Amino acid sequence: MLAAYFLLYVAPLPFRPLFMPDETRYAEIPREMVATGDWIVPRLNGLRYFEKPVFGYWLTALSILCFGENRFAIRLPSALATGLSAMLLVFIFCRSGHASSAPLGAAVFLTSLQVYTLGVFYLLDAAFSLFVTASLVCFYFAYQACGGRARLEWLAASGVACGLGFLTKGFLAFVLPVVTIVPFLLWQKCRKELFTLPWIPLLVAVTIILPWAIMIHLREPDYWRHFIFVEHFKRFTSTDINPFHHQPFWILLPYLIGGAVPWTFAPSAAIRGLRKVGWRDPLIRYALCWLLFPFLVLSSSQGKLGTYILPCFAPLSLLLSVGLTQSMKKQDSRPFRVAAWTSAAVTGFAVAVITAMSFLNLTSRPIFGSDETWKLAVGSAALVAWCGISIASARAKRMAMGLGLFAVVPVALMLSAHFILPKWATWSRTPEAFVVRSAGAIGPEDQVYSTNYLAPAVGWVLKRNDIGILGRGGELQYGLNYPDAMNRQIQVPELLVQINDRARTRVIILMIDDGRYSDYREDLPKATRTDKADGFVFARYDRYLDTPKTR
Repeated sequence: MLAAYFLLYVAPLPFRPLFMPDETRYAEIPREMVATGDWIVPRLNGLRYFEKPVFGYWLTALSILCFGENRFAIRLPSALATGLSAMLLVFIFCRSGHASSAPLGAAVFLTSLQVYTLGVFYLLDAAFSLFVTASLVCFYFAYQACGGRARLEWLAASGVACGLGFLTKGFLAFVLPVVTIVPFLLWQKCRKELFTLPWIPLLVAVTIILPWAIMIHLREPDYWRHFIFVEHFKRFTSTDINPFHHQPFWILLPYLIGGAVPWTFAPSAAIRGLRKVGWRDPLIRYALCWLLFPFLVLSSSQGKLGTYILPCFAPLSLLLSVGLTQSMKKQDSRPFRVAAWTSAAVTGFAVAVITAMSFLNLTSRPIFGSDETWKLAVGSAALVAWCGISIASARAKRMAMGLGLFAVVPVALMLSAHFILPKWATWSRTPEAFVVRSAGAIGPEDQVYSTNYLAPAVGWVLKRNDIGILGRGGELQYGLNYPDAMNRQIQVPELLVQINDRARTRVIILMIDDGRYSDYREDLPKATRTDKADGFVFARYDRYLDTPKTR
């Protein structure tokens, strides 16, 4: 299992380019921490960036110190957090009378597509989900303890995880455990524990949070106002679509169902097994509360993204694995075989559709270009492997063998996905190679301008935190509004004045996406040098004295 984890989650980390805006943003913040030595105030492109607390950035900064400023280092915390989450599931199985479900539970979790995607992609969600999982697992161990020192230790551990979760992503680290624990204790008719157990985790969590909370307040008095009112209250209640990801209430359900593939095909078999376990089992009740109530809370937010429900995959994996294991013990394999045949049929249909769309020109834009035939071949082979292993799983004589094969179903696709993304999926979203190629034409004293969207990637490659922002400030606008940063933002007319200034002593570099450059091109003079590739544009405006006389 450990070797499979490293093969799936750790080995592929360096190969895929960094994606905008998330990976480049969350790579640049810890890079600037390491470069400046300021580990208290999060900054992006040298600007105050108060969207999240600091611990997730610290983890990545430590990884950078250990492994350097590279893709492997910035993605490693997500991969490790996912592996530790799976380990916590193994622990809760083994301590709750369901040790036989532990291997399958870890496999279900690690091979669910959304868990895998966020485990090899750099966002803060994997680390946050780890701390939520750790907090709830430790609280359940405290609930199981008969009292005394063991209970106090597990409650304290739950509080530590809760505090670190808060320092990673904010108040949801308190909300998600509370909406799980309260219904569970009421269901278990433990009303007394409802008023006695939470105090130790709360006090420990506050103790973990308080030192940095005081330091950031002393350094940046507006931090807590912005973080609480804008990043929490407005994000939860705002209907402003663009900045707060407004979506309908039900939108997270498809992410939960699709994110659990291939195990999405097996709920019928799992439910039949859970009925045999009985709904009185405390772990099953705990997992149900852990899955249902956090999902409802996250769905009720006005601003949400599909990545937010990652903490729900741990209890979902727990329920699926217990149910499937129980079905295996009772030799009730028919529902599982139906699930495996369904997986094979759906995947076979997907292969047929992709092949038809690629060769019969059924769409205005083919999925793979003429120079990407090898990607189509590799992707199709991975799906065929999925289909074939699903069939083998359905035909296995013993359900244990069938479950083992089914856990391997998505592995080929997971490994190949890093290399077979079509160009249209990465166009204007992976600027790293373009900026690297252009870096030789950029001097340390040159004035570089970019957009709020692209600037973090430019800063990451050039190792600079002084990129000027052309046009809208976007998520950087809060930091740009400070008096010491107001000269960092420029509009096109002001840029035109700078370029045409004959007394200018600095070379001006413009790095923006192709679409934005098309909008600005008529308002700007001809550049000394212009390069275009991958959906991005590099334009260099030499000093007036350096400009060829023919111009």
